[in-house]
Amino acid sequence: MPINTKFKQDTNTFVIDISGEFKFGCNVNFRKAMQEITPTMKNIIVNLKNTEYMDSSSLGMLLILRDHILKNKQDLQIVGAQGLVKKIRNYSA
Repeated sequence: MPINTKFKQDTNTFVIDISGEFKFGCNVNFRKAMQEITPTMKNIIVNLKNTEYMDSSSLGMLLILRDHILKNKQDLQIVGAQGLVKKIRNYSA
């Protein structure tokens, strides 16, 4: 369940990469990643390319992130979902 972040200064983009299982046990690390986001960052990307599993709590975390991003008038993209993760994401969109 690694959650890694990186900031791409040239595009003012903050990326959250989630690998493995994205579930309740990730909430502390996910919140830490959210705390790294500053209002000056215009583009926020959650990369689910290497995410193998999501549960309902991970959907809740994404909704909390969405609310945070909308409050700051930033752009949020969720990319790379595959297989079951893509199905779950599509049902919740």
